[in-house]
This record gives sequence, C-alpha cells and structure tokens, in this order.
Amino acid sequence: MLDQVAATATLALSRADAWLPHVAALITLFVVAKLLLSRWHTSLPNEWLLYLYNGSLIQAGVGESCFCQPGGVIVKFPSTMQEVNFTASQATRQRAGVAVSGKAYWSIYRPNPEDPDGPLRAFRSLAGLAGGDFTAGNEKVQTMAISTIRGALSNMTVVEVMTQRETLTKRVKQDITLVFRGWGIWLETVEILDVRVESKSLFDDMQYLKTDALDFDTKADAHLAAEKAQIAVKTA
Repeated sequence: MLDQVAATATLALSRADAWLPHVAALITLFVVAKLLLSRWHTSLPNEWLLYLYNGSLIQAGVGESCFCQPGGVIVKFPSTMQEVNFTASQATRQRAGVAVSGKAYWSIYRPNPEDPDGPLRAFRSLAGLAGGDFTAGNEKVQTMAISTIRGALSNMTVVEVMTQRETLTKRVKQDITLVFRGWGIWLETVEILDVRVESKSLFDDMQYLKTDALDFDTKADAHLAAEKAQIAVKTA
C-alpha cells in the first residue's frame, strides 16, 4: 500500500516538474505583455498626443497612438478651438477716441513637414496646457489682439475705422500670426464685431452725415477742434 502511494506521489511530482516551465513561461509572458501595454498610449479624437524623448518631439497628432519607450514622455491636452473676446480703445490719427470689440479664435499650431514642432512650442509656452487649462493662451491672444489693433487705430482716421473693418482684420492677422507661430498658437480667425466712437456728440453727428468719406473726416476734424477749443477756454 505504501509503495503504491509513493509511486503515485512520484508520478504527480514528475508531471508537475514537466508543467513548471510552461507555467513560468506563461507568467513571464503575462508580465511582458502588461509592461508593453503600459507603454502604449492613445489619445481621444479631440485630444492632442505628444511623444517626447530627450526633449525632442518624436510624434504629435490628434487621436494618435504610439509606443513610448522607457525614458520617453507622453503629454495630452484638448484640441478644442478657443474663443477670446477683446475690446481695444485708442485715439485715431485725428485724436478721436474709438473702441473696437471683437473675437479671436485660436487653436494649437498644426504641425507640417516644414514646421513639425508647433505643438511642442505650445506645450512649452502656455502654462497649464498639459492640464487642459487654456488661460495662459487666451491671455496671450487677447493681449496681442488689443495691442495690434491699438497700433493700427493710431494710424487711421475715424472714417477708415468705421468703414474698413476688413482692412483692420487683415492687419491684425498679418501682424500677430508670426508671433503666434513662435508660441505654437494657430490663429483661426479674427472678427471685428463693433466699432464705437467714444465721443457721443461726434458719433451722433456722424449718424446724420450722409456724404462721402472726405466730408466725414472734415466733420470729425471740425468737431474735435471745437472740443479742444472748449477745453482751452475752460482751463484758461
């Protein structure tokens, strides 16, 4: 009886020894597969994925997938377009105060074969971007739009400001696009929504003047000269 039990135990052990290499191989395969899967990253259809290695951009795109080797860094942030409101107040060439309001729409700079590092510049330039916070980018866009519009207004007449919105829009786009490129920002478009003459009396007078641009400018010059004269009399 004891001999039979011993024989059975020996057989079981021999079978276990035969299976141990297979079990070890399966465990090893499972660990390797888990490790590989942990290095595989995918972004959502509305999300940027940046794969960085040694400080260089290896891969970038929206809805991308990649394998990140050890030492690499994966950065993800939304790809949604951002909307910024702005109002710029400035004196025109005639020293008439005007206020221009509008919207700027921007997104992350789109990479291309000639300039593939746009998303990386955005990640480096815009604080909080990796956490989905676009505040820094919105502030930069708003500041640049206001600054550029104020510069343009100072070289325009009242009539030009009131009647040449498209020209003003093109000027803004041309002046800030290159700066935005350095920040990794892609300017989608700028829209001028409202232009106001800050002097109510001048604005009211211009509403009733139905002649050409020269008459508008003459009226504005005369009105501003009269206002200056009144101020001079009051301070004398």
